Amino acid sequence: MLFAEVFRKYGGGVGMAGAIIIWINGDKSEQIACFNNEYVLITITDMKKEYLGETLEDAKEKLKEIGRYDIYKQLMLP
Repeated sequence: MLFAEVFRKYGGGVGMAGAIIIWINGDKSEQIACFNNEYVLITITDMKKEYLGETLEDAKEKLKEIGRYDIYKQLMLP
């Protein structure tokens, strides 16, 4: 789910204190947030964090590197 969808559905896009959520999966167990100019993939159940980079383009490349093509494809939507 892209940021605009999250914003409409949940009434806001802020997750971790000061972070902006740009993507969240269907069951809400994972999200990508931008926090302190760093994109982070967060697994909600264990709060595991995977740092993706400082730009959205860096984040997309890192998602491909770690084999998360499912998320990468969703971020490529217009």
